[in-house]
Amino acid sequence: MNYTDFNYKVFKQCALCESINIKNYGRKGTNDRAVHPQVFKCFSCGVFFVNPIIDIECIPKLYENFAIDYKPHSKERLNFIMSEVQNWDKKIKKLSSNNRTYKFLEIGSARGAFVNSFNKIGWDSYGIEPSEELFNFSKNQYNLDNIKNEPIEKVEYPEDYFDLIYFWHVLEHLVDPKTSLEKIYKWLRPGGILHLGTPNPNNIITKIYPKITGYFDLGREHTFIFPPKTLNNILKSIGFVVKNHEVYSTRKSGSTIKILIRNILHHIYPKSVSYYQRLTLEKPFNQ
Repeated sequence: MNYTDFNYKVFKQCALCESINIKNYGRKGTNDRAVHPQVFKCFSCGVFFVNPIIDIECIPKLYENFAIDYKPHSKERLNFIMSEVQNWDKKIKKLSSNNRTYKFLEIGSARGAFVNSFNKIGWDSYGIEPSEELFNFSKNQYNLDNIKNEPIEKVEYPEDYFDLIYFWHVLEHLVDPKTSLEKIYKWLRPGGILHLGTPNPNNIITKIYPKITGYFDLGREHTFIFPPKTLNNILKSIGFVVKNHEVYSTRKSGSTIKILIRNILHHIYPKSVSYYQRLTLEKPFNQ
């Protein structure tokens, strides 16, 4: 990828909270390329971000360069997705006594398997996918017509519309994450649920030896990385009620030295490589 092909916005303050209390960490984790965004940290809100940040108009072009596997999911993976969908169906219907059609949105719908699975159980399901190839794959594979081929920053839906929104490892890719979270809050019905996943920088390995984690690909494909406290504060300021927030570790497939070290640590001391966080959030009825 040639980074000079894109337009960027340069920040002299935090791209999230606008504080001037920021520090340039250089190109740590960004393969030390000569033409490349820098990694910054804000010491007011705690977020890591790249600076400059790619312009929103360049997002479709950026996704053209991603090496994504477009093959269909395996049968085992599709069975897992349907199991997840059925579990969410039970949870959401327990929270509502209304006999109506429920609405689901996946932001970053990729191949469209979750959207298709919710359709199968009778929900009205929608997706947002900025990658044109994945958008076309989901249309051709599942004949889905409720997916928008745009970044979330450009998408609009009615207020109080969705019962469940999936936002799984997309937040760290966005150009304007706070505005996107505010949109999601408006789109949810009162009592609606946001299921959110994103990397967690607050683990021992990241703090002691960031080259192992590379600041979670900041500058290569990610734009923001949120410490749990920072993310929690943002979500609460928007109005979300945090029902569950946990950090966790998983085993990763692969045979590189970096992956082998990570998997050994995952086995003997998971907290040291708790690279991820997941949250269940609710839009309250009284707002």
